[in-house]
Amino acid sequence: MSKYNAKKVIVTADGTLFEEWLVKKYNLDVNGIRFDSKMEGEYYQELLLLK
Repeated sequence: MSKYNAKKVIVTADGTLFEEWLVKKYNLDVNGIRFDSKMEGEYYQELLLLK
């Protein structure tokens, strides 16, 4: 965890957002882009919708 308490997230190609700790805990096979904070991931989701 960073000094700003940001939670790392993974966003898949279809725009689904997963928190990284859940992916590691349940050994999920998630392919996507990893972001350092949830806000960055949510912004990327918005950009995917606009695309």
